[in-house]
Amino acid sequence: MLTRFAKTSASLAIALLAMKARLAHAVFPSENVHSRPAFISGEAAAFAVGVRGRFTVTATGIPVPTITLAGTLPPGVAFVDNGDGTATLSGTPGPDSVGTSRLTFTAANGLGRGATQTFTLRVAAFGAAESPKLGRGTLAVLVVLLALAGRASSLAGARVS
Repeated sequence: MLTRFAKTSASLAIALLAMKARLAHAVFPSENVHSRPAFISGEAAAFAVGVRGRFTVTATGIPVPTITLAGTLPPGVAFVDNGDGTATLSGTPGPDSVGTSRLTFTAANGLGRGATQTFTLRVAAFGAAESPKLGRGTLAVLVVLLALAGRASSLAGARVS
């Protein structure tokens, strides 16, 4: 005679086996879900002459979209579709690359017309992005502040009697 626990365990085991058999042949809705591509990466990037740059273009969609490029890249910069819904702009722009390139990315996965993204790639002379332009007023304020700082440091060394 089976105990109450054994009966419950046996019933549970049979129920689990039956569920497993039904699930093995089930088709889940997520297997049939498709979505059109959409870009989720930024619309601009900046590279500097002589410095290796890299930007990842990212698109979503099911199935995974391929990404293509229309437009002319600056010399030294290349485009590669990575085959996983991303593409990479990378390279070291040369001196003749300074300027702005207007590009268009297209992500396609067979659903509809795909998605397009306009993109701006700016190549600056090395150090141009890091060098702020100071006007005469800003420069005058800096000179006064430096002079005051020098005077304050000389006063700090003086003895008070």
